[in-house]
Amino acid sequence: MTPAQMKQYGKGLGLWQDNELATGEPIQYLKKDDVGFVQLIKKAEGMWLGTDDECKKPVNPIENGVFVWTEIKGAGHAFVSVHESNSPFVYTYGRFGRVGNPRGAVGDGILNFFKYDDAREYYRDELYSKSARVFMINDADPAIARKYFERLWSSGVPAIPTPDMGEKTKKNGHTIDNYDVTGKNCTTHTTDGVKMAGSSVFKGGYTTNSQMRIDSEEDFAVPVSLQRYLIEKISGSSMQVVEVTAEFRKQYPNATEALPANDDVIFRALAEVASAIGKLSPYSGGSVGGILSGVSDVNN
Repeated sequence: MTPAQMKQYGKGLGLWQDNELATGEPIQYLKKDDVGFVQLIKKAEGMWLGTDDECKKPVNPIENGVFVWTEIKGAGHAFVSVHESNSPFVYTYGRFGRVGNPRGAVGDGILNFFKYDDAREYYRDELYSKSARVFMINDADPAIARKYFERLWSSGVPAIPTPDMGEKTKKNGHTIDNYDVTGKNCTTHTTDGVKMAGSSVFKGGYTTNSQMRIDSEEDFAVPVSLQRYLIEKISGSSMQVVEVTAEFRKQYPNATEALPANDDVIFRALAEVASAIGKLSPYSGGSVGGILSGVSDVNN
């Protein structure tokens, strides 16, 4: 390369200023095939970001939201989870500790608060062992739902351990009230949390012949009736409720190959009866405080 060519090459790199070369054009010493290589180097150094090459984050439909989980094996179960930037938080209430007669219908009302890996493990058990279904409530506010449940949890006291209590409940369970299967149970706590988060999914009503509007609010005593209601809501055009069970199964695969749990047919039959009775009245046991409260003290 001659001295003149060196100057011209230096000018092209911005390293050389020479009045004699002010009107000259930089010499291109790269072949056309090398242009892509230079773009790659500049991009790696943070100098170049072509919009066509920019990597786009894939859409995750469950990255944020409030979700209602329902499982109907045996007496069934219902709980709420919240996602914020794909971080999972689970709030599940039930008879996880001391219980009393008749047949465990009353007891310590324990709220478990799981997050991150504990929440993901709980998801997999519910999806594959309990065959749970998951519904996104699109008009519920995730931040408000979290504050509501976490204040409930913080207001409680650590659960009294029992021989059959799970390790996660021993670590994360707080007793927040007295459980009553006919009153305050997993279903009523679930629906209360969704309502507090701003959702109108349980609001209803009708118009009389005189065009008077009568507002009402759906109330549920057992998970099976809650699940049926949410399934009916899916068919609506508002997109207020969207089933996302398949998406959760996709993102939380059955890594441990969990098997479906056995179904307690006696509890299932009782739940079906309670669901049918609930259709005859606008009030569940939760609306009137339950009918078993105080019937029997819990046992250690």
